Amino acid sequence: MCTAALALAGIGAAANLYQGVAQSKAEKAYGNAQASALEQNADIAEAQGHDAIQRAGLEELRLRRGLAQQMGNINAQAGASGIDTNSGSVQDVRNATISEGEQDAAAIRFNAARERWGYNAQAANLRTQANMTRAISKANARNILTGSVLGFGVDTATAIYEGNQRTSALTKQTDSDWVDTFGIENKRRNGRKGT
Repeated sequence: MCTAALALAGIGAAANLYQGVAQSKAEKAYGNAQASALEQNADIAEAQGHDAIQRAGLEELRLRRGLAQQMGNINAQAGASGIDTNSGSVQDVRNATISEGEQDAAAIRFNAARERWGYNAQAANLRTQANMTRAISKANARNILTGSVLGFGVDTATAIYEGNQRTSALTKQTDSDWVDTFGIENKRRNGRKGT
């Protein structure tokens, strides 16, 4: 009976250990999945930053084409009016137009750089979160596994101790029964001899 109880306790402890190992693996897998999702989001943020620079380049190209068209219009209007295209007033208008265009181009580049910086900062934060998530899930998995192994040891030791206690109690009871039995028998034998 004690052997059966001890075997059942051992099976229970082993089942708890197996469950702990499975839970530890699941924790680690979940953490890795979360970290992978964060890294994918970081890649997307970096791509958005790259896209911001490309969009700015196209916008600046459109701006410069517009400026070239404006210069052509300025020269055409001056020529149609009979004004020398190299005169000071026409040159002033062209310089002002070029200056405004360059300021607009610089603003486009600055805004794109700022947008890219924001996306790169977001990507860096997401990668840090991914690394932290992996580290935390790994630590949690290790703690679960350690707890399961320690629990297995405690459960097994407890079962052995309780089994030994039951065996000891059963042995004492059996010894007591034997002593009583033999004591009674001895009294009976002694009683018969004395008569």
